[in-house]
Amino acid sequence: MNKQDKEIYKLVNKLADLYIRKKGFDETGKLFNGNIKNISLGFEEKNGERTGRKSIVFHVKEKKEKSELKKPAPGKQAVDDDELIPNTIGGYITDVTEKGSSISLDAPDSKLIQEHNPVKGGMSMNRWWSPGSATFGCLVYYKGSQPVMLSNRHVFWGVDDVEERKEYQDITHPSPGEVGFTVKPENRVGTLLDYGPNYVDWAIATPYEDGSPYRGGSPHISEDIATDENGDGYVLDRSYVNSSSDMFPGMYVQKVGRRTGWTHGEITNVYFNHIHIESPTGETISKGGDSGSLWVDEQGRPVGLHYASDTDPEAQAEFFINDSDLSNGIMDEVDISFQRN
Repeated sequence: MNKQDKEIYKLVNKLADLYIRKKGFDETGKLFNGNIKNISLGFEEKNGERTGRKSIVFHVKEKKEKSELKKPAPGKQAVDDDELIPNTIGGYITDVTEKGSSISLDAPDSKLIQEHNPVKGGMSMNRWWSPGSATFGCLVYYKGSQPVMLSNRHVFWGVDDVEERKEYQDITHPSPGEVGFTVKPENRVGTLLDYGPNYVDWAIATPYEDGSPYRGGSPHISEDIATDENGDGYVLDRSYVNSSSDMFPGMYVQKVGRRTGWTHGEITNVYFNHIHIESPTGETISKGGDSGSLWVDEQGRPVGLHYASDTDPEAQAEFFINDSDLSNGIMDEVDISFQRN
């Protein structure tokens, strides 16, 4: 981020305290109902086109006419849903959009779904009893040395807290939801180790070692990232993990996901706890089934973990920041690293 981006992003986080964090999250990890759903650093838009100016973007469920809204009381810190958002805050312009205000989670389809040995990041993986399909992000290291598999909470665990489920939390490759696939004991490649709350959508699983009850023909878990059926992909650079201060609107990013394979786009918005990515050419860059994919920058350095795709057809995908200077990232929640100590 440049100096201006950093200043706007600090304001975004202050505003997130007023509009978002104090409202909290419901049991599914979604923000409580309200017209203002999120706030980010992004580009101002006029008539659907970017002006090139950076702004504080308010993402709303429904964009209303000014005539429908009333002016907030002088000195009021946060406006209500029926009040006008100021044209400027802290000397920076604001913008209001319905983009990025709603997301949908997983849905199965077909890519990178075959059985592989070794299993690489970007390939199909899910909890063994799930009817759906999702993606293995990559191999990381827990507490410096223990190899673990990284994906989403809603992939490895689910979205609720059913205590009785823990004894059944084996992880399989491919996903149980792949068409024509029946899970066999040797497809169980690991077991759940830990997971975050729904609004920090991460989970890690321990790969089975030699001598485990399912080891039989169970595949090896690789540090590498797979290429898609076209041979496209990237080489993961584990030497550096991007933090929120490294990210900015217009930044190039790429991923390999089980449904859409290798795709790339650019960051359009930096929120207080995640980033939003779109394709500059309007191509689809993610769909349900890509959940868990690792997004990296042009050099292959980790940026974020994919957790959802927008329901808004103009906005292609939404992603969670992997490492944040403001303690909102996965690496602030759990002691994992991309290099073995």
